[in-house]
Amino acid sequence: MNKILQRKAKVERKTKETNISCEVLLDGTGKYDIQTGIGFLDHMIEQVARHGLIRSEEHTSELQSPMYLV
Repeated sequence: MNKILQRKAKVERKTKETNISCEVLLDGTGKYDIQTGIGFLDHMIEQVARHGLIRSEEHTSELQSPMYLV
């Protein structure tokens, strides 16, 4: 039986302020589920997933303090 190896990674990080989960499948179809709570960041990650044909799921929950991009 020949198994196809998938190039994927999953990372979770929990701190006092955030609970972040990110899963990426490099050999995907460009489908994505992005929910960071920051519209522009969602848009940019979606573009990378769509045009790079990367399946991406990223979620940020329990955001305790405002998140700023500088």
